[in-house]
Amino acid sequence: MNPIIGFAFLILVGWKLYKKWRLPKNFPPGPISLPVLGAIHHLSDNLLESFLHLRSKYGNIFGLRIGPTPTVVISDFHTCVKVFKDANFSARPTYLTEVMGSIMSRPEDDPSPNRGIVFSSGKIWDEQRKFILKKLSEFGVGKSRLEETVTEQVEMLVKLLRKDSTKGNVKLGERFSVSLVNSIWNIVTGSQFDLEDPLIHSIYKGIDRFIVSHRLIGVFMVFPWLRHIISYLGGALNKMKEDVRNMMKNIVDDHIDLSTGYDRDLVDSYITKMSETTDTTSSFFGRKGRTNLEQNMLELFGAGANPVATTLSFCFLYLAKNPKLQEKIFQEIDENVGTGSSISMEDVHKLPYTNAFIHEIMRITAINFIGTPHMNFKDAKIGEYNVPAGTTVFSFLWYIMNDPTYWKSPREFIPERFIENGEFVKDERLIPFLVREFRFTESSSVPLPVPTPTMGFVMGCPEYEIKIEDR
Repeated sequence: MNPIIGFAFLILVGWKLYKKWRLPKNFPPGPISLPVLGAIHHLSDNLLESFLHLRSKYGNIFGLRIGPTPTVVISDFHTCVKVFKDANFSARPTYLTEVMGSIMSRPEDDPSPNRGIVFSSGKIWDEQRKFILKKLSEFGVGKSRLEETVTEQVEMLVKLLRKDSTKGNVKLGERFSVSLVNSIWNIVTGSQFDLEDPLIHSIYKGIDRFIVSHRLIGVFMVFPWLRHIISYLGGALNKMKEDVRNMMKNIVDDHIDLSTGYDRDLVDSYITKMSETTDTTSSFFGRKGRTNLEQNMLELFGAGANPVATTLSFCFLYLAKNPKLQEKIFQEIDENVGTGSSISMEDVHKLPYTNAFIHEIMRITAINFIGTPHMNFKDAKIGEYNVPAGTTVFSFLWYIMNDPTYWKSPREFIPERFIENGEFVKDERLIPFLVREFRFTESSSVPLPVPTPTMGFVMGCPEYEIKIEDR
């Protein structure tokens, strides 16, 4: 090849890549990006520390390119509220939708990765979200049916913990996960899991491992093609996927085979909706509808209990390290509800300190510290900055809930910050699951008061002493 032609070709390719990857004028300030990799070299394994460093250097709204993806991180509460109440930012990043679709799909599924609610966008997200939330409400979420189920599950959990305690150490996280998902699973499928079922515990261990490995998402942002081989990299992930998908498939098959002619639960209602749908473009039609149903069940199963179970685990960790807190909470329960008694949603209002304790746990731990990424459909503005369509947007929830300009001594554990005149008072800046119910996982499919009856009933059993065993 003529050297001049070769040089001109390289210049042309370089110019095309520059135009494709350059950030628009007035994009939020941030670190300089490298070709292909973007600014990923500014992010360490400790993503929290990386974001804190970038925020301190560039401000509450900073931008960077992660691989080919323009990314904005918001650390300001009021900006977060405005942005995530805008339907333009309700989409999920394309790479996230494709990665999750690739990991959890099966050959018989509808081929589109845009499915369910948590990782979907556009028309599918809108249709599925409206239907699922409506049916959950009709079948009892937020009503007495859910409260009865929660009470029953908490009582069963306490009995199991009593049994476990005779054998030595108790793994609270696993016990909480199954108990909590049962609180909503009865509404979803009309059935519940055995709290000691080894298969369910194995699945939750797999889900926990997958959630912990969320840092892989950053790799997919830089090299999206890796999603095609990720399923071959981990036997444990594949086993978890097969176990949970087979479980969802069998539940749906049983509902179809044992149809009673009326809707007993959410799965029945969804199957009825599928049978009535004739519009081939609908997300409820045929194979697409079946895929979305199983995906919604998977999301409710996997994401519905994990945030609350993790919160409860941190509650007991803090109690184990602070015996005086144990005594204070036990005394409040004893005086206002009675030890060994079931704690209803109504009783939550009688336990201001217990409620404040749980909310302080959610604030200081910020388990979902950067939220789940969103994406904008169209060009937009965030604050004074220009943001092109297709930008990934993170909410830096950890900083919002630990902002020293708002919270007094934010790294100190002070439940009293949520109490005024002896009453529990919510704070609008406590947003552990984001700021608007765009997706049921971000508002929590299990209502936030649920941790109070669960923790309160366990704490109200006088034979328990919570402590950390030295190793």
